[in-house]
Formats: sequence, C-alpha cells, structure tokens
Amino acid sequence: MTSNNPLLTASPLPAFSQVRPEHVGPAIDALLAEQRAGVEALVASAAPRTWDNVMGAQERLDDRLARAWAPVSHLQSVADTPALRAAYNESLEKIARGNLSSSMREDEFYKDDRHLQGVLIAQDVGDADARMARVEGDVEMV
Repeated sequence: MTSNNPLLTASPLPAFSQVRPEHVGPAIDALLAEQRAGVEALVASAAPRTWDNVMGAQERLDDRLARAWAPVSHLQSVADTPALRAAYNESLEKIARGNLSSSMREDEFYKDDRHLQGVLIAQDVGDADARMARVEGDVEMV
C-alpha cells in the first residue's frame, strides 16, 4: 500500500495531485496503528526515560501522522468533493480517538517519572528555557 499511497510515502512535499479519497482511510489507519504500536513500545520499554528516547520517539510518530493528514486537510479545504469530505470526516474521528487513546497511555507511562513530568509541564507552559533547566534531576520552573 505504501508505494501506491502518496500519503504514506516519505517525500519533502505532499503530492497533492496524486491524493485520492480512497487513499485517506488506509493511510490514516496504517499510521494510527503505527502510532499505537510505538506508544505501546514506549510504555513497555525498560530503558531509562530521556527526552530523546521518549519525546523524540513520540514526535517522530506524531510527525508521520501530521505529514499525511496535512495534505488531506488542505485538499478538503480547497478542492472538496463529497468523497473527500466523507473520507476526511471518517478519518478525523479516527485521529481524535487515536489521540485520546495515545494520551491516556502516555499518562500511564509518565506517571512515575518525576523528571519527565516536569519536562512535559514545562513544555505545556511553552517556556523552552524551563523545559531544559535541570536542578539535581528535577526541572526548575523559571
């Protein structure tokens, strides 16, 4: 499916002219399954939790989905058809459910890691300096 589905190919720019409504569902299903498996691997991992091996991995998973979804969302806005709208709406619901499911698993993963929780709180605040500040294993909120 990857070679035939422009939403699953790794390219620097979206192939808007090749995207068809029938590509949307299978691409989103595949990427959500990949994302679920990645989150499950993070939860099951006994490796020390660091920014790179937790948040970096999560960012890569999120980026794959975002790079497939962005062209769909754009085309739905500028070149909408009934078939594209149906594929968009169906996939939007799947993405919302997938994000909720992933965030619930991530909460379980992070609950016992005080340092990583601090990093995530700092990220939510949006202060890059606070996000990276460390004082004896804890995050200092600036």
